[in-house]
Amino acid sequence: MGALRHVVVSAALAASMSVSTGADPAAADVHPAPGASTSVGSDVVSLTSPLKGDIYRAGSQMTIAWTDPKVQTISQIVLATGSDDGLQPVMTVAEDVDAQSGSYEWTVPDDLTEGLYRLEVGTPPNVAYSGQFWVERPDLLRLNW
Repeated sequence: MGALRHVVVSAALAASMSVSTGADPAAADVHPAPGASTSVGSDVVSLTSPLKGDIYRAGSQMTIAWTDPKVQTISQIVLATGSDDGLQPVMTVAEDVDAQSGSYEWTVPDDLTEGLYRLEVGTPPNVAYSGQFWVERPDLLRLNW
């Protein structure tokens, strides 16, 4: 029988996390709950923007904002897509960002594929995740029936 594994997290982090145990209770994985803005590992920052459900147009400005920085410099901000347990990096938004500034202005690329995205702030295992947001392409033809 596998050994019992204990995981200690703060109450705030536990409220925004989901635990997937799979077939082997000793091999529990911890993933951000859908749409949550969370930190995994050591706290990097607490993301306040973008939030779950936000909509941005390709080519528009996005303010990536945070509070309570625990580091002087954010090593990287990465745009990712996919499910919470299978995020795939799309592009690096920025590197070596001054964490004390509290925000970073980014222009969403004009040619970004329309869809759902999240931001990963920091370097694993010390990463904060934004809520899932939508990027729309106003140049796409839409037919309504």
